Amino acid sequence: MDEPADGAGWHFHYLSHDKTQGGHILGLSADELSAKLNKVERFELTLPTNPEFAARDLCEDLSAKTAAVEGVKK
Repeated sequence: MDEPADGAGWHFHYLSHDKTQGGHILGLSADELSAKLNKVERFELTLPTNPEFAARDLCEDLSAKTAAVEGVKK
């Protein structure tokens, strides 16, 4: 697989202070900004074991669908 499994590459997420909203940062401008980065020492991913997931094409190019959802013109 030539592309990352998530199809997005390097990107940033946000989480509101009250933790009720979050998602991809699609663009940003600010006069003043603070950010926190977390170093991840270990990451464990448990995938479904059902037949529907097993049949799913994980190499499908989702870039056009992602751009449509995020409002990005390709």
